Amino acid sequence: MIKLLIYHIFNPILVSLAIKILSWEPPKEKPNPVRAGVTRKLAVPEALQEAIPPIKITDLKPSISYEQILKEHAEAGEPIKPIKHRKPIDKDTTCPDCGAPYTFIYSNATITLPDKRGRVQKYKCKVCNHQWFPTRHRKHITLFCPYCGSRIDLKVRRKEFDKFKCINPECEYRQKTGYRYTWRDYSICLEAIQQYVPPPEKVKLSASHFSSASIAVALFFFISFPLSSREVASILSGTFSLSVSHQSIINWAYAMACYFHPLLETLPVHLSNIWVVDETYLRYEGKWGYLFTVLDGEHGSILAQVFSPTRSIVGAFAVLEKAARRFDLTTCGLITIVTDGLASYPPAIELLAAQTKGQFYHCKVIGLKDGKVKNQYRKYKNLVENYYSVLKPYYYRTRGFGSFQGAVVFSVLFTLYYNYLHPSDRFDDRPIVQIDDLDYSHPVLSWKGVIEKATAAK
Repeated sequence: MIKLLIYHIFNPILVSLAIKILSWEPPKEKPNPVRAGVTRKLAVPEALQEAIPPIKITDLKPSISYEQILKEHAEAGEPIKPIKHRKPIDKDTTCPDCGAPYTFIYSNATITLPDKRGRVQKYKCKVCNHQWFPTRHRKHITLFCPYCGSRIDLKVRRKEFDKFKCINPECEYRQKTGYRYTWRDYSICLEAIQQYVPPPEKVKLSASHFSSASIAVALFFFISFPLSSREVASILSGTFSLSVSHQSIINWAYAMACYFHPLLETLPVHLSNIWVVDETYLRYEGKWGYLFTVLDGEHGSILAQVFSPTRSIVGAFAVLEKAARRFDLTTCGLITIVTDGLASYPPAIELLAAQTKGQFYHCKVIGLKDGKVKNQYRKYKNLVENYYSVLKPYYYRTRGFGSFQGAVVFSVLFTLYYNYLHPSDRFDDRPIVQIDDLDYSHPVLSWKGVIEKATAAK
């Protein structure tokens, strides 16, 4: 009886469940129009569109002197009287539009700024009705969207730029792209990039009592192998019976970095239109610094390296601008820049495109699975990760740098080693570099020939 009950009741249920399990298919994802648009954009690389600058208030209406406005109102029988301030106002305050003095400026309004907590004072001119608010950094200028003419408001204030967005939800730009019109007002101090160069040489190689061959052998061991300066001094003493202090080896490395730094941009390397940009941590003076690197995506050579104390837009722009010097951007065509998701890269690429007038396509490779489109660029991201496997052993020997200049010297010498002296199958067809008819395609002969030339230079 129990068997019949199980057979007639439970058996059909189990059979139906088995059929449903075997015939189950994963549900189809609903198409996302935003993601589909991004996929189409990545599938067909397009150059970054040059950002149209916003319209300033001075372009919308001519700036009229407040004296002329006061005269016109007086002639019409409606004179504008000065304001009796209830709140104190700085006597140096003037209207940025018509130049009216503080006696015609209201100070009874407040506004909330993105970079401040609470509300701050806002000014309004009684003569021309212009409103503005003071800032710590620079005078605020009212800006308008070039597509719809609406005002663009300050949304985010960063260290290197202020970000503005259009307030009109029906803007033509938003209807076309799906995003609000955005404008970045950069305040980058480009003079700070000058510190990312080697310091003046500590010693003159021409004044050294060691021969150029001895200096060449010492630097060959110090740069071509992950050895510390003390280990190199021990090798020279035990193998070549050459008594050299470890500080002399460091001084020679500083001198060679100063000698090679202006030559790195002129030495030939294989170039392609794919740049791979990434940064890694390096320790100096007990704190973290960042080594920005631009690799050639097709050949793997180093196009540029910059050591920066911060992972900001300044460091990213400095290394991209340094790599761009190797190219004639007016004739090389579209350049694809592959990066990770660091927020400093998009503004830096946008600033580089605006200053150099080059065509750039920015592709972000984030995570392990980014879809079929981004996977075609993943091999370039893996290239820079493999590059770190060569770089890190040379950095670990130092256990951190004692100064910022030491890290800069390391980046210059490692660029030279990796591009021209590093034994790799990928670099078998690298060009033979000549400086004043001195061929140094062979490592030992190269250092000997170049150092003979360096020691002879004054």
